[in-house]
Amino acid sequence: MGPGVRHNVTSFGDASGNMRAVASPEHRSAADDDSLRLLICTAPEATAVQLARALLDARLIACVNVVPDASSLYWWQGAIVDELEAVMLMETTRDRAAAAVARLETLHPYEVPKILTLAPTANPAYLAWLREVTTPVSPD
Repeated sequence: MGPGVRHNVTSFGDASGNMRAVASPEHRSAADDDSLRLLICTAPEATAVQLARALLDARLIACVNVVPDASSLYWWQGAIVDELEAVMLMETTRDRAAAAVARLETLHPYEVPKILTLAPTANPAYLAWLREVTTPVSPD
């Protein structure tokens, strides 16, 4: 982050000694209903944009950042695999997250896709936009 960027996060240790981050009070108001969900998924670079567009077209997500050239190392079928993948950062609402995950699981080319769901906070204007663009459009 560049100079002058304020961090609106407070870190603290929970009862288990794990570090947790919470939004500072000025970032909580509209996010207290836990409406934002961040889905993180890796996919082959050749299919990441197609997956993203399918979820966008269905209004299951509001936005996606496709980050190419992520070096992924993981165990698969008894060996360590080392390959390039794209990381997809997708934003949706709590109400649309399960449907987005289900659709992603159906379309994803991997036998066991990695799909993580996080519940971050965001500024009120962004949350309002997110809710608006993930509302299904009624057919005329």
